[in-house]
Formats: sequence, structure tokens, C-alpha cells
Amino acid sequence: MSQSYDPEQIERIRSTRQVLAGDEVEPLADPWARPTGPLGLTSLQLQYVSAVLILLVIGAILIPVAGIGVASVPLFILGLALLAGWLFF
Repeated sequence: MSQSYDPEQIERIRSTRQVLAGDEVEPLADPWARPTGPLGLTSLQLQYVSAVLILLVIGAILIPVAGIGVASVPLFILGLALLAGWLFF
């Protein structure tokens, strides 16, 4: 069974195959996609590590300044963040 196609239909079929093959498709910027930078972390992981370090520094500064009672709040949040990171990442 031979089907004859007109040149316009052949060009449409060819362009459809190219799109489906991924010639013109670019991947989206996804924070989960690929690790970048010297640490090998994704941007989402880098933000998580930054937040955890900030909580640690705040807790360490508050212990001698205001006492362990006040410092327990950021340290508790730090503990929750570490548990969430363990489950999430």
C-alpha cells in the first residue's frame, strides 16, 4: 500500500518528527535538576544548607548572650529543619 503525500504534508511530518525527537526542546530550569557549583548541590539544597547554617549561628550566638532558654527556640527549629532535610533530601 503506497500512499502519496504532497510536499506540504511531508514537511509537516518531518517537522513533527524533529519536535518529537527533541531537536528544538530545551529542558526547563528545575531546582531539582542538576547539581552545580563547586559543592555539587542544587540551588534548593544550597538554600537549605544556608538556612540551617544561619539557624546554627543564631543559636550559638544566643547561648552566651541570652541563655539556653532563649537559644532553645532557634535550636529547636534547627532540629526540625535537620529532620525535614533528612526526610526530604
